[in-house]
Amino acid sequence: MDNLSRGRVGISFASGWQVNDFVLAPENHAHRKELMIENIGVVQKLLARARTVEFRDPKGKTTPVKILPRPVQESLPIWITASGNPDTFKLAGEVGREMC
Repeated sequence: MDNLSRGRVGISFASGWQVNDFVLAPENHAHRKELMIENIGVVQKLLARARTVEFRDPKGKTTPVKILPRPVQESLPIWITASGNPDTFKLAGEVGREMC
């Protein structure tokens, strides 16, 4: 999308709250906000220009992964989606402060 819009896209993250959001990974529900923050960092590394991120497969072997085509922007603006839980609004502010 960044390439199609010529560098005018941002990305939003949400931790999810509905249990059906976690049917593919039910173990993630209890730690969803922590996982969201952790994965924001992974996505930012993948979207950063010329970055490769190493991931481990189930046997422990590492595999380099990068996104192609590379984004137009050096880094994409991010938002944390918050709809009603005051703790999520607070978390969004904390994450924003850390990334400045």
